[in-house]
Amino acid sequence: MGADDERFESRAGSQPGRDHLRERIAAARESIDRSIREVLESLEPEHEPLPAEVGEQAGRLAEARLEEATARLRAALDEVAEAEERVLATEARIAGAERRVTEAVRTAARAADWEQRMTAAARVEDEAARRIYEAERRLLATVEERPPEEERPGPGEGA
Repeated sequence: MGADDERFESRAGSQPGRDHLRERIAAARESIDRSIREVLESLEPEHEPLPAEVGEQAGRLAEARLEEATARLRAALDEVAEAEERVLATEARIAGAERRVTEAVRTAARAADWEQRMTAAARVEDEAARRIYEAERRLLATVEERPPEEERPGPGEGA
């Protein structure tokens, strides 16, 4: 089982948040190892020795059961590794979605900032237009109040 352990560990990596899953897998392995030991212990003769043929048959039966249990364990570990890969893929998709949402929020904030700037610029523009209009009105009033050129005394004429 050492190669399977290494293969599982290499797939799992050392990513945070996986400790709970690893603990559960380790507990499952320990439970299976305990069960195998119990089966092997139960096969040991407690009473008088059995004839060699019966012992061989029991040994083959125990070996077959052990191989079946090992195969089931390997299949279960493969399923756990595949499930972890699916979880990691889902986590990657969620992280991508989170990045897109974050960027959308930033874009919305920039848009709001630009809207505020445009509103302020429009107010400044309105104020400038109002001042220009007032200046034009004063200028026109001044021009309308002035006497025509002919009526104004020229330079050197009495004033």
